[in-house]
Amino acid sequence: MKEISICCVGWEKEGLTLEAAGHIEAADAVILRTERCGLGSYLRERGIDFQALDSLYDRCEDFDQLDDMIEEAVVSAAEDKRVYYATPTLSDRAAARILRKYPEARGDVALYALSPCQTVTASDWERLEPNARQDAVVYEITDALLASEVKLRLMESYGDEAPVYFRRPGGGIERTVLSDLDRMGEYDHRCAAVICGGEEYSRRNVLDLHDLMDVMALLRDKCPWDGQQTHESLKKYLLEEAYETIDAIDRDSDPDMCEELGDVLFQVAFHAQIAKEHGAYGMRDVVDGICRKMIRRHVHVFGGVKAETAEEVARLWQQVKRQEKKERTPSEAIRDLPVYLPSLMLAQKAIKRAREYGLPLPGSREPDTARILDALSSADTDAETALHGAIVNWMQRIQTESDLDHTSS
Repeated sequence: MKEISICCVGWEKEGLTLEAAGHIEAADAVILRTERCGLGSYLRERGIDFQALDSLYDRCEDFDQLDDMIEEAVVSAAEDKRVYYATPTLSDRAAARILRKYPEARGDVALYALSPCQTVTASDWERLEPNARQDAVVYEITDALLASEVKLRLMESYGDEAPVYFRRPGGGIERTVLSDLDRMGEYDHRCAAVICGGEEYSRRNVLDLHDLMDVMALLRDKCPWDGQQTHESLKKYLLEEAYETIDAIDRDSDPDMCEELGDVLFQVAFHAQIAKEHGAYGMRDVVDGICRKMIRRHVHVFGGVKAETAEEVARLWQQVKRQEKKERTPSEAIRDLPVYLPSLMLAQKAIKRAREYGLPLPGSREPDTARILDALSSADTDAETALHGAIVNWMQRIQTESDLDHTSS
């Protein structure tokens, strides 16, 4: 195979460079990704023969197939000719694939990046949010110290052995790995690097929430057990993981807390993925919802309201919550409580809500106390179940009486 020169020529002929003109003169064959660019007009005006690949767009079902056919056309032409392949945009995946696969191919380092990708100058490394699912292009790596800062930041996500294409001061491209980015010897403002993303999970240093959702989707598709789970079947696991998290907190074990919180998060991801498959909601909706709720509820932080103490914050929280839920009657306030809470927690919340609305409490009427004591003393059920049933019955009676009072008034 002979040499393949690849260049980004832009869309306007006024932007053509001396480098592009030099490659055209040296090439035996000129191939344009599309003739609808400035270079097409330039070549026609000068009577220079070229091959345009516009017809491939109509023949391909998707861009993956298009990239395959562009690669095949360029590489086939290079079997016996020096080829110049011109693309109007840096986000040319076919160009990146050719540069990575064939040693005979040459092009600017930016063309080695697969789109979409992150782009940053090395001096702005602190603003870089490493994302090992995609490529990163770093320009102006002026010295080894700066290269080291960039490397350490990227290693927060990318693996140590992530492939890197490094542009040396003289323009040559060298393949290396991320751990050697600060060991390239000579640096100046012309140095740049493409860090390749998309490596398999086990080769990355850190995985994030996006990776969790990718893993979750894969498990739902490939794992028989995960694939058959439902919201209902998963309830016990969510409760179990929550209790194990509480146990880790009580034991003051940071490593166990980290692990158990991950298990809880996995359950959240599980439910979000199931809902996404049904078209109900997804993890993005879950995250968006909780962020917006916290912003609304913390009016003393995000709004113009003042709250100096934790007690004032709690009152504001309840005030905003009532406005959101549009609670109008004591019955609605009681009905809002989830009856599947553990009995003691349900009792605490129900009694607190009853006091807020001036409702009668269990124990303030002798029959109520007797019913609860009778239930708790029953040999047919455990205390937790008995208390739970007694509290739910009391809540239902309060709702009925409050509705009647509200209707009669």
